Amino acid sequence: LVLEEVPAVGYGDIGGLGEQIELIRDAVELPFLHPDLYREHRLTPPRGVLLYGPPGCGKTLIAKAVAASLGAGGRGEAYFLNIKGPQLLDKYVGETERRIRVIFARAREKAATGVPVVVFFDEMDSLFRTRGSGRSSDVETTVVPQMLAEIDGVDELDNVVVIGATNREDMIDPAILRPGRLDVKIRINRPDAAAAQEILARHLTANLPLDPAELAAHRGDREATAASLRRVVVEALYARNEATAVLEITEAHTVSGASTRVLHLADLTSGAMLAAIVSRAKTASIKDELAGGAGGLSAARLRSAVKTEARQNEEITGATTPEGWARLLGTRTSQILSVRRLGKEST
Repeated sequence: LVLEEVPAVGYGDIGGLGEQIELIRDAVELPFLHPDLYREHRLTPPRGVLLYGPPGCGKTLIAKAVAASLGAGGRGEAYFLNIKGPQLLDKYVGETERRIRVIFARAREKAATGVPVVVFFDEMDSLFRTRGSGRSSDVETTVVPQMLAEIDGVDELDNVVVIGATNREDMIDPAILRPGRLDVKIRINRPDAAAAQEILARHLTANLPLDPAELAAHRGDREATAASLRRVVVEALYARNEATAVLEITEAHTVSGASTRVLHLADLTSGAMLAAIVSRAKTASIKDELAGGAGGLSAARLRSAVKTEARQNEEITGATTPEGWARLLGTRTSQILSVRRLGKEST
C-alpha cells in the first residue's frame, strides 16, 4: 500500500464538466478551506462523494483535481490514495477487510498532521456490492460492514475525503450511499458537442505541428486553424445519419413496455475517446513526416482517426451481456433486452 503524492492535474485540465466540478468543489473544498464558516453555520461537511456515469468520461480526473486543489488551497501539499476496487479482493477470508482497515489507518496517520488526504475508490461496484445479491461469492456481507465502520469513523477527521467512482451505481449497497456517508452523488455524463469542443481544446492546441495546407487556408492563423480542426472532429462524431449509426437496442420499461432506439457515435463518445482520436492523428502526422512529407495535423488525418477509433473502440465491441451493455451505455431506467450492431449479425 503506497500513499501517493497528489497528481499534477488541475481543474483547468478537464473540459466539458464545469457544472460537475462546481458541485464537487462545493461539497469537498469549501469545508476544508473555510471550516470557521461551517462551524458558524453549524453545518456538517459531507463525509464522501460518489462520482457515477459511463466509463472514460472524467471521474478519475476529477478526483485527482480535487486532491491537487486541496493541496494548493491548504498547506501546499496533499495526498491522493488511489484504490482500485478489484485489487482489494482476496480469496482468503478476512484479508479484504484487513486491507480496508490499513487504507484508512494510513489516511488517518497523514490527516493527523493537517495534510488533506483524498481516499479514492475506483470501480467501487466491484467491492461494495449490495449484500445478499449472491455476487462476488457473498464477500460483500463482511466487506461492506467494514467499509461502513470506516466511513462512519471519518467524522472525527477534518482532512480526509472519501471519493468513490463507478459506472454501475445501482450495484452498490444502499447503506454506503445513504445520507451521512457517500451522501453527495454527482453524475458524470457523456460529453455533448459543446463539451467535446472544450475537451478537444485541451488536446488539440495551436502550438502543435499543423499541416501547412491547413495553415494556408486560414492565412497562417494558428488559433483559427486549431479551432477549425476541432470542429472537424466534432462534426464527424456528432452527425446523426446512417454512417454514424452504431447500435440498435431494445429496452424494457416498467411503465411503457419495450421500445427500440438507434444509438449513434455521439451517444458513445467519451473524453477518453476524444483524446485517443487526437493521439491517432498525431501518430499519423509523425509517420508522414518521417516518410518525407510535410506532416502536421490535418482535417483528413483527424477524420481518418475518427473512423478508426469508432471501429476499434472498446465501448462498442467489448460488451457481451445485457449487464455489460447497461454499464457502457449508462442506462439507468430500463433493462436492455437485446443489442444489434447495425450492419452486422444480431447479438
